[in-house]
Amino acid sequence: MKIVVRYFALFRDITGTDQETFVIEESAPVSYLLETIRKKYADFERTKRDILVSVNRNFATHEFKLKDGDEVAIFPPVSGG
Repeated sequence: MKIVVRYFALFRDITGTDQETFVIEESAPVSYLLETIRKKYADFERTKRDILVSVNRNFATHEFKLKDGDEVAIFPPVSGG
């Protein structure tokens, strides 16, 4: 299945792009997609605990099962003060 991944902030810097498409196994969880991205971009490993994910504009857990055509957004936690 095809999944569109959009990167924001630090993740855009790491990947050098704001969007790309991955072909992954049917019904794979978000965690599988993140591992696929980590294998492609070594610097992703250092952000392991600092990732927020949304699927089709809704926050999602790493166990969430993806469907063909989903749009996944990856961004760092929001902080401020």
